[in-house]
Amino acid sequence: MKQKKRSVKAAIIFLVGLVLVGVFAIAAEYGTSADPLVSQSYIDSVFTPKLIAQVNTLISQKVSGVSTQIQSAQSTIDQKIAEFESRQLSVNMNQAFYDQVSNRLIQNVQDQTANNSTFKAVSLSSGQKLILTVGAEVLLQSGSASCVTNLLDSTTGASLGNGGAVQRYHMYLAPVQNCGITATSGTTLLVRGYYQVK
Repeated sequence: MKQKKRSVKAAIIFLVGLVLVGVFAIAAEYGTSADPLVSQSYIDSVFTPKLIAQVNTLISQKVSGVSTQIQSAQSTIDQKIAEFESRQLSVNMNQAFYDQVSNRLIQNVQDQTANNSTFKAVSLSSGQKLILTVGAEVLLQSGSASCVTNLLDSTTGASLGNGGAVQRYHMYLAPVQNCGITATSGTTLLVRGYYQVK
C-alpha cells in the first residue's frame, strides 16, 4: 500500500513538472526580438493613428464647448451693455460728469501702480509686525527682525522659516498671503508692494 502511494505521488510530481516545463517552453517563444508581442509596424500604422484621431476628436469637442461658452458670455455682455446704454439715455448725464469719473478712475489706477512699484521706507518699533501680501518685497536696512511664516530670500535663493533671523540687505519675497517680519528692535525696512503694520 505504501509502495502504491509512493508511485502515485511520484507520477503526480512527474506530470506537474512536465506541464510546467511545457508552459515555460511555450512562454519562452513569445515576446522575443524575432517574434515580438506587438510589432513596430502595428504601432506605427494602426495604434498611433487611432490614438491621434481620438486625441484630435477630444480637442475638437473641448474647443467647441469653449467656443460656445465664449459666444454665450459675449451675448450676455452685449445684452448688459445695451441695457446700460438704455438706462444711460434715460438718466440724461452730461459729458462733464463722464470726464470727471474717467479722470478719477485713471488717477486711482496710476496711484495704485505707483504705490506698488516703488520702495517705501517703513520704520517699526520692537514687537511690531509688517504683514505682506503675495509678491511684496522687503529689505531690512537697519535693526533686527525675525520672519513671520515663510519668506523667500531672493539674495541667496533660500527659504527663511518662521522665527528665522532676517539678514540685513537681503531682499525677501512673500510667496503666500500674510507673510512678514516681526521687529526685534527698532528697525527700518524698504518695502515694495502692499503691506500692513500691526
